[in-house]
Amino acid sequence: MTKVLFEKLEDDPAVQFAHAIERGEAPVGNGRCKGEIALDDALGLLKLAA
Repeated sequence: MTKVLFEKLEDDPAVQFAHAIERGEAPVGNGRCKGEIALDDALGLLKLAA
């Protein structure tokens, strides 16, 4: 069952996009992903919003 779930996930375009980002590639998407920021920067933004 775990293998079936893994294969289904690997077929998902969102998972494929995320894996490409993690590999440092620049996959073509729908344009909604505007880039990445460091975790520390994201946490800082959360503190500003609170």
